[in-house]
Amino acid sequence: MRHSFGSSKQHSGWRPEDRLNPMSRALCHALFAVLLFGAALVGPAGAWRWGRAWVLIGLYLAIHVVGTLRIVRANPGPLLERAKLPVQPGQPLPDKVLLLAFMASYAGELVLTGLDRERWRWAATLPSMLAWPGLALFAAGWVLVMRALETNAFATTVVRHQVERGHTVVDRGVYGVVRHPMYAGLVAALLGVPLWLRSPLGLGVALVPIGLLGLRLVLEERVLAQALPAYAEYAARVRFRLVPGLW
Repeated sequence: MRHSFGSSKQHSGWRPEDRLNPMSRALCHALFAVLLFGAALVGPAGAWRWGRAWVLIGLYLAIHVVGTLRIVRANPGPLLERAKLPVQPGQPLPDKVLLLAFMASYAGELVLTGLDRERWRWAATLPSMLAWPGLALFAAGWVLVMRALETNAFATTVVRHQVERGHTVVDRGVYGVVRHPMYAGLVAALLGVPLWLRSPLGLGVALVPIGLLGLRLVLEERVLAQALPAYAEYAARVRFRLVPGLW
């Protein structure tokens, strides 16, 4: 991205955050993500004193701040790429649809989980014995997402061949265990929220964004296999997409 000086505020592409250094910009994006997460979970339900929800928000904040600091120190280059809008030029149309649908269904899971437990207060709840494993899944899932972002400079919001950034296959770290560790982490986090909050409705709704992630994963593999000759060899060596021994 090019920036002019002197009259930069009048430039059509200028944003106030452009004055921030990479670390500050990344932390601003992380805090904004935490704000959206918390607002979706407790806002519609008006559950501002919901202790279990604030545990999730606090964990989300801690993991994202620490993870962001590690990402900036390890590989600050992709920050601008990851901060772009979810719909971009060169992005396949199916990915645009799947990504927007995933974002909407993810937000829907949070909203409906909050409404289920704090406003509608339906009698049915998930067994309490599932709550702590759910919290562990949530935390481990987001840690895995942040590790994937730290390891893979090409892990961005959209699925496309990043020719301008010298796109190559990444096979080290968590990518040596499964081919899509970021998606694996998201699945764990999506399941962890309703388990910790003991919401059967939220658990059922979580299957929608998880299914969309699965479809998007298949699309992404097709794009990568066509664009990167080394991807076929990587897929043969790292056999599992999300869960070792399963799929």
